[in-house]
Amino acid sequence: MKKLICLVAILATASACTSVSTTKVGDKDIVHVSQIGIRFFGSGGAPVSECVNTLGKEGATRVVTVVGAPANGLFGLTRSIQTIGFDQCIGAGEK
Repeated sequence: MKKLICLVAILATASACTSVSTTKVGDKDIVHVSQIGIRFFGSGGAPVSECVNTLGKEGATRVVTVVGAPANGLFGLTRSIQTIGFDQCIGAGEK
């Protein structure tokens, strides 16, 4: 059983992904980020802060919108209670 759980955990971690695309709207470059990650015992996953960090790495100077699981506060506490789950965050920023 332990081997099966470890195998599932490794496959889920390997399948976690980040997608980044850039498009031009008018005279502005827009960066779109989508991340999916698995969460074990409250750590990992793809909270909102991960999308904001990725937007910054891609050169976005202004965040337009970000949607996803919070990492702190009351909802962050409920994240730590859950043992295994998936997080997804989606964000858009302007260069």
